[in-house]
Amino acid sequence: MGLLLALVFPYLALATRMVPLAIEQLAGTSELIVHGHVQSVGTRRDAEGRVFTRVELEGMNVWKGRLEGTSCVVVLGGGILGDRQVAVTGQAEYAVGDEVVLFLVRNPRGEWVTVALEQGRFRVETDVDGQHKRASNLFWGVGPEKAPSGSGPRTPPGLRQGVLSLEELKRRVVEAVR
Repeated sequence: MGLLLALVFPYLALATRMVPLAIEQLAGTSELIVHGHVQSVGTRRDAEGRVFTRVELEGMNVWKGRLEGTSCVVVLGGGILGDRQVAVTGQAEYAVGDEVVLFLVRNPRGEWVTVALEQGRFRVETDVDGQHKRASNLFWGVGPEKAPSGSGPRTPPGLRQGVLSLEELKRRVVEAVR
């Protein structure tokens, strides 16, 4: 029995269960909600030797909170630095050129981080008609076939999956923060 547990435990330790948050919960928790484009992504090491990734966004439309200037820097744990890779399960991923809506709070160091890891990042894409934009994250704006297995209920109470327009996301955020 002990051998079985020793073999299975590493896989159980990797499992992540995320509780889906409603858009209104994300908005209520956030200090800053911004819509913009990823300009740069870089991995660094801090003074304590921890590996982190720094993401710079520009073209900001602020939906909640205040932002000085036209850019915003978000940090996240992990990344690839030389031959060292540090992964944080459930962390949001970014690529230069991505259009995103971010739900942010400040960490104890005063840096912006996404609320609820990848739930606080919505990828914005233009529909094939080229006229409408849709937003999606781990639970929102995806069909049941795209919802991650083992990440919680596919259609939690109060959450609606399927197409989520950027306009609808913004409307719900604005209503939630009034």
